[in-house]
Amino acid sequence: MAAVGVAIGLKAVFGAFEPTWAAKLVASIFLLAAVVTFWSARRQALKTFQRLKETDAEAQPSRSYTALAAILTLATFLTGAILWSL
Repeated sequence: MAAVGVAIGLKAVFGAFEPTWAAKLVASIFLLAAVVTFWSARRQALKTFQRLKETDAEAQPSRSYTALAAILTLATFLTGAILWSL
């Protein structure tokens, strides 16, 4: 989520930057980094979930990790769309 904040901050700082597509491209790279982080965290959570299934611990269902990653990805893409439309 910090990468999304950086992307929004870059748009605010470089709003008057020319060419505007360059500032938007840099912000988009941070958004992409956020998406990669979301799915990497999901993958690690699923690995932990598999280890927890071998014990008596009760973990959240694995689909909740996928749903969270998907929702955050959609929100990040929508943020990118808004940044590019400004």
